[in-house]
Amino acid sequence: MEITKNQLEKFYIQEKQSVKQIGLVLCKSPKQISRLLKKFEIPTRPFSTKGLKPRLGAVLSQKTKDKIALAHTGKKLSLEHRNKVIKTLNYGKGENNSCWKGGRTISKEGYVLVRIDGIYVKEHRYVMSLELKRDLRSDEHIHHINRNKQDNRITNLLLISNSEHLSLHHGTPEGRKIKSIQTKEVRAKKFWSTKKKNIIS
Repeated sequence: MEITKNQLEKFYIQEKQSVKQIGLVLCKSPKQISRLLKKFEIPTRPFSTKGLKPRLGAVLSQKTKDKIALAHTGKKLSLEHRNKVIKTLNYGKGENNSCWKGGRTISKEGYVLVRIDGIYVKEHRYVMSLELKRDLRSDEHIHHINRNKQDNRITNLLLISNSEHLSLHHGTPEGRKIKSIQTKEVRAKKFWSTKKKNIIS
């Protein structure tokens, strides 16, 4: 049975039936009815949320928000209820998280990061700032003497300028060799070729 535009307009616009109801009458799925509405260029009604339960994270109109605010105006939570709300909001953060590893992690560059006042900072810079009893400037660099980025003992750290740091890493033959190896590793990861291609003609 072929469905005509007049039939759909009668059910959808005049009788205001839903797509599901029309589908049951015409033995079609709601998806097929939606496609036919689009094919016949029948303007669709906006989605109705009437009868649906409010859900977490739902986008509410300003009128609804004002009603909720008015209903809660003047209400005070009991001390027990407040503690429950605070516990729920803090659940899963920091030390309460099941994946908590003591506030230490390793960055992509291989440096140890420690959590200080809810923010992760590089441990070697933090250790040096504690030793100097002041914050480090952005132009101050910390050099690992044994070149192990995770060995953050104060005896292994050296406070130097950017130019001194560059000359330590790239100014010596050993530094240039390490830089060359690192460059090759980066290129290999990014699928760059470091070898000349043999072109067969």
